[in-house]
Amino acid sequence: MSQFYFIPRIYIISYQGKIGKELALKVFSLYHVGTSKHWLGASIFWQIDILGRIRAGKIMLYNKETGKRIKKPFPHITWLHKLIRLKDYELNQCLFGEHLLQQFPEKQIAIVESEKTAILAAAYLPKFNWLASGNLNNLSRKRCGSLKGKTVLLFPDAGAFTIWKDKAKELADLASFIVSDLIETKATPEQIKKGFDLADYFEGKPIKVFTAAREFEQPQENTSIKAATTVKTIDLEYKEFEEFLNTEQNNIVTWPIEELEKYFSSTTIIDQPIKLNNHLTINTPSKFISNYLNIVKRNNGNPTFKTHYDSLLELKSYLADKNI
Repeated sequence: MSQFYFIPRIYIISYQGKIGKELALKVFSLYHVGTSKHWLGASIFWQIDILGRIRAGKIMLYNKETGKRIKKPFPHITWLHKLIRLKDYELNQCLFGEHLLQQFPEKQIAIVESEKTAILAAAYLPKFNWLASGNLNNLSRKRCGSLKGKTVLLFPDAGAFTIWKDKAKELADLASFIVSDLIETKATPEQIKKGFDLADYFEGKPIKVFTAAREFEQPQENTSIKAATTVKTIDLEYKEFEEFLNTEQNNIVTWPIEELEKYFSSTTIIDQPIKLNNHLTINTPSKFISNYLNIVKRNNGNPTFKTHYDSLLELKSYLADKNI
C-alpha cells in the first residue's frame, strides 16, 4: 500500500503557483495527504481522528490546472476501503484534519466543507486549525463529537449559509459555533451557482503580507501520528479577512448550553438567596436556573439574551467556588 503515502503530484503542480511549492509540501505533510494510483495523480485524504486513528481514506481526482475536482464523464471520487476490499470494514467518518486538535490544542478551530479548501486555508491562515466536513450535510453530531465544549468558526460555501446556521443552532449544546457569512456576501449570483467557497475567495490573493515564520511542533512520541519532518509555515496577517471576522453582525453565535444543564442537574441547589454580584441577587436559585435555562435555550445566540447566559455562567462559577 505504499503508493498511498506520497504527496500528490497534481496538487503540487496546481498549488505551487498559489502558495509556492515549499509551503504546499509542508501543508500537505501537516494533513498527511497522499496519492493513489487508482487514477493518475489522484489525491487521498486521510480522515485521522483526535486519537490518531485512521478512520478512512477518501480518494479524489483534481484538474492540475484549475485545482477543481474532475466530475466528467463521472465524479472521480471513491474510498480506499472499497478499492482494497477491506473485509468487515465499517465506514465511520470523522472531520478531515481532526488530528490537528490534539496536535495544536491552543489554536482556534475553523471548519469548511472541502478538504482542498481546508488545506489552502491552512497555508493562508495557519493560526487556525482548519477542518473540513467533506460534504454539505456531514456537519453532524456524530462527526462533531471532538468539538465538545469548544468555540468553532464555520465557513459555509456560498448558498449554504442558512443550512449551516440551522445546523449550528441544532448543535449549540455541543459547542459554541460562529457562522460566518463572509462567502455568502462576497459571492456574486453566478459564483453562488458555481459553488463559490473560501478557496475561491483566496484566489488572486497571493501570500505577501506576513509576520515572522512560525514553527509547528509535531506530535509527541506517545501519539500514533508520525510525521516525517517538522512543518514550518507563515503566520499571515490577512487584514480584510480578520476585519470581517471581527464584525459581530456578520456572524451567528451559539452558546454551549449542554454543559450548564449537566452541571446544574448534578448539583444540589439550596434555595436560599445568593448575591451573585452588585446588580443581581437570586432569591430562589432553583427557579432562577430553570427559568434562565429555558430562556437561553429558546433564544440561543440572540445577543438580547446574552446577559441571561452570562448570569448562568457566573452562577455556575459561584457554586463551584463554594464547593456546592
